[in-house]
Amino acid sequence: MFMKVPIVGSAAFIAEWAGTKMEYIKKVFEGLRGLSRRHVALYLLKGAGDVCRVLYYLRAIPRDLIQNFVEQFDSELRGVLGDILGLSLSDAQWVQAGLGVRCGGLGVKHAGDLADAAYIASRALAYEEFRG
Repeated sequence: MFMKVPIVGSAAFIAEWAGTKMEYIKKVFEGLRGLSRRHVALYLLKGAGDVCRVLYYLRAIPRDLIQNFVEQFDSELRGVLGDILGLSLSDAQWVQAGLGVRCGGLGVKHAGDLADAAYIASRALAYEEFRG
């Protein structure tokens, strides 16, 4: 494994790896839920709520191998965002939260929206680097 992300391995191995990563992410989200100031929790969720780490995983592993992880992350993210905001997000509100701030959203990135593009971009860059 390079940078602690599996680049080869069986589906079972990658599923086990994703499960351990999700447990860590859940702990981070629980910490955000415990903050007394909601604006601080929202700021940390957007900037440090493991979204950057998950994006790195998405760049290294094809979506079909971590589809359950992607769905579970988005579900957990939606839950913690709702808890921070003090409401249960409807589907329309969840979509709007994923929009950039300039577009009237909160700028909360959904892993499901980024997974395929992140992996393809990573592969394309690696191809150009090693092509010669």
